[in-house]
Amino acid sequence: MSMRTLLLVPPSFSRFDSAGARFPARRKTASMWYPVWLCYCGGLIDDSRVIDCPADDIDVERILRLSKGYDLVVMHTSTASLGNDVRTAECLKGEHDCEVALVGPHPSVLPTETLRLSDAIDYVARREYDRTIKELAEGKPVEEIRGLSWRKDGEIHHNPDRPFIEDLDSLSFVSAVYKRDLDVTRYHLPFLLHPYVSIMTGRSCPYNCSFCLWPQAFLGRRYRTRSPQNVIDEITYIRENLPEVREVFFDDGTFTALPRRVLEICRLMREHGLDVTWSCNARPDVSIDVLKEMKKAGCRLLVVGYESGSQEVLDAMNKGTSIDGMRRFTRECREVGLMIHGTFMIGTIGETRETIEKTIRFACELNLDSVQFSVATPFPGTRFYDECREKGYLRGSSLLDSSGYQECIVEYPWLSADEIVEAVDRAYVQYYYRLGYVAKQLTLMMTRPRETRRILLGALRLQRYFVENAYHRFVGTFKAY
Repeated sequence: MSMRTLLLVPPSFSRFDSAGARFPARRKTASMWYPVWLCYCGGLIDDSRVIDCPADDIDVERILRLSKGYDLVVMHTSTASLGNDVRTAECLKGEHDCEVALVGPHPSVLPTETLRLSDAIDYVARREYDRTIKELAEGKPVEEIRGLSWRKDGEIHHNPDRPFIEDLDSLSFVSAVYKRDLDVTRYHLPFLLHPYVSIMTGRSCPYNCSFCLWPQAFLGRRYRTRSPQNVIDEITYIRENLPEVREVFFDDGTFTALPRRVLEICRLMREHGLDVTWSCNARPDVSIDVLKEMKKAGCRLLVVGYESGSQEVLDAMNKGTSIDGMRRFTRECREVGLMIHGTFMIGTIGETRETIEKTIRFACELNLDSVQFSVATPFPGTRFYDECREKGYLRGSSLLDSSGYQECIVEYPWLSADEIVEAVDRAYVQYYYRLGYVAKQLTLMMTRPRETRRILLGALRLQRYFVENAYHRFVGTFKAY
């Protein structure tokens, strides 16, 4: 017997970014990623609905009302949000006669431990769960569903792993589920035009960075792709059915991993006359010839993981990039006219006070259009986590502070967790409060007026974080006194 299915991002902190984010947390600048994995799954299940509580400001009391009548509730969870999500599951089970499944990288890596947290959790769908949940919702016997962990009479069972999906063209357009269930105006990223939509043209990433969660814990290391024509068909769908969207974001781990495929997608965009603004994730090693074709096809911005300004730290995390190569790439993007949002991490193995300063100086030298500095987080299932555990660098287990912001759970004999957190905030101040950066943004607003609203909102939201952070520190110091 088939089950009416609710795919749920549970209630959490205000501005808590979870289901589609690589680092689930409340953001220093307001941002909200799409629950892309739940939506892909929802596209395969008849009579399903996706509800994103943080995006729509839905609390537990309201979701208990909205979830009435559903037989199966599928909840995306993460290492950071697990405790809160389990409590939500217990509330749902206490109110409704439903079954609850947890999905995401954390339960995929630790299915037994996740099921043992509460009797309210009936299932864990491990790794790529689209068809695992589809079969569960359709009433297939649980013993026959690959990729499923489940409990019966107090005993936990693990079915064999499910192979990864090879024919990604067989999946529904995720943008069609956005249109069906979500309000696209509720999703925003400070570096993209608003409103935007994110889609996947491929899954996973072929590179071997020690810190990256998705390839190691969820999707496998091999980059599996949709056909270029299938990607073009979805962009056409977005143009025709979501006309309010101003930018499409290709959220593949590394969209530029296969240059020939990138060139083919760009060729088809121009051939079909698709006047679409788009952006993507990229490594800082794309050739200038490919960058030029991307720009011609409507690419506006690249999200680039620079990670560090220290070659030693880059080598320790197995990034496979060089400082000089990243400088050259950045210069060539500027020549072509492509904007860059750069991401940096502070606190990986090998980090020191000196390498932190190198990273901040390197970011300021590059003078990118926007940046993100993050506390390096060792998630279960990653080599970074295993190394920290083996060497005794893990400190506590809570990835969030009392306000929902990232907490640091690594500490080295030569570098404390408090120093890492302080360095992240200091990096933001040193980067954004430079005359050179302010001048660049003023010039950008004059030469590209469509960027003005995004820039001003981003500045206001970042300033709000600094004010809130200063207040909480003052209150904390006062209470300690």
